[in-house]
Amino acid sequence: RDIHVRFLWSRITEKSARWEQAFSPDGGKTWETNWIMDFARQV
Repeated sequence: RDIHVRFLWSRITEKSARWEQAFSPDGGKTWETNWIMDFARQV
């Protein structure tokens, strides 16, 4: 059985961004996010 994986970048600004990883066991019809990282630039 194939499992699709996607990586999504969002909330992108000069100072921050969000990255999410999700899996789909049904060919992309539904997605289950299992990892979220929020990035912040430090000065």
